[in-house]
Amino acid sequence: SRLIQKLHSDRGGTDYLASLVNQARDVLLED
Repeated sequence: SRLIQKLHSDRGGTDYLASLVNQARDVLLED
């Protein structure tokens, strides 16, 4: 996703950060 790519380029792309973003996105998009 674009959000994750932006975070990767802004913050150095740590797997930990990416996992937090994925988790948050899953919660936000849950129906």
